[in-house]
Amino acid sequence: MKILCLTKYDSLGASSRVRSMQYIPYLAAQGIEVTVSPLLGNDYIQKIYHREKISFWYLLKRYVARFKLLLKAKSYDLVWVEKEVFIYLPFIFEKWFLKRVNYIIDYDDAVFHNYDLHRNVWVRRFLGKKIAKVMAQANHVMVGNQYLADYAKRAGARDVTLIPTVVDMTKYMPAQNIVVHHKIIVGWIGTPKTVHYLKDIAVVLQKLSARFPIVLYIMGVSHYQIAGVEVHCVPWAEDKEVAFVQSIDIGVMPLIDCAFERGKCGYKLIQYMAVGKPVVASPIGVNVEIVEPEVNGYLAEDQAAWMRAFETLCQDSNLRLGMGRRGHQKIVAHYSLQAIAPRLVTIMQSIRKSV
Repeated sequence: MKILCLTKYDSLGASSRVRSMQYIPYLAAQGIEVTVSPLLGNDYIQKIYHREKISFWYLLKRYVARFKLLLKAKSYDLVWVEKEVFIYLPFIFEKWFLKRVNYIIDYDDAVFHNYDLHRNVWVRRFLGKKIAKVMAQANHVMVGNQYLADYAKRAGARDVTLIPTVVDMTKYMPAQNIVVHHKIIVGWIGTPKTVHYLKDIAVVLQKLSARFPIVLYIMGVSHYQIAGVEVHCVPWAEDKEVAFVQSIDIGVMPLIDCAFERGKCGYKLIQYMAVGKPVVASPIGVNVEIVEPEVNGYLAEDQAAWMRAFETLCQDSNLRLGMGRRGHQKIVAHYSLQAIAPRLVTIMQSIRKSV
């Protein structure tokens, strides 16, 4: 079986890396050959994170390359699309290509809100229903949480399957040697575009620092400060992710309660829990399914709840270890590549048999 995988980004894009690229070795072992073609390269990601201007000619070149590739799409048994074929182009530009092939489409974010909630009325008018149309025409829609599944069903998607974002348990595992820290390390992993979520717990961390020897470790941001809090930033590197989450004591995922955030898939929580760390998270979207309060972590709806959760975890290292162990067990069972990959293969093979 030959599949053309149209990702949004290359390997530096987290969504493309974890929602499709990490499955490729497993699929190959099942006799499924996957050709990956990113719309936007790693150079695009680097420019975005460094707030550099993206040239019109760069984007035109990438879009033309994808147009040319789609002319050959019928030579594949299946096309696997991440989110949409062409960003910020009306559905008519991809409808002609997609109706000629069998395709599955995958979502780990509420990208439809980039259009239907856009501040520009013309974007809302011409693109507001685009993602719904893409979903309705697909052979199968895969989504990372129930919020996205509900949208796909309302859009008229034929088949919708919840495929959670996962980690490879051959890489993500609790550290073999437990290092005793003199300080309690609160950890967050993300990007320069998402670090603003930490502002919501900045005051809590300031108060906590006055009572406990804590330090905030951040991966994926070059510089970040909170007055009165010791903060260490480290650059993101794929081969350093596991060691980073293994080094922390408590993993956090604050969010604001808005439409786009309800479509997130809780990947950083899954990373923390996979290596046996307790978590504290905002009760937004899929977070309420991943985090079981007082079992593997805490859900904190306001600053008082964040403070209570931190105080409880900071005071009891055995509690942290127990919650971390239970969190790891949950990830192995429900959010691991090893548990979910067979489901993906079944979807792909069923479409091939039905055509």
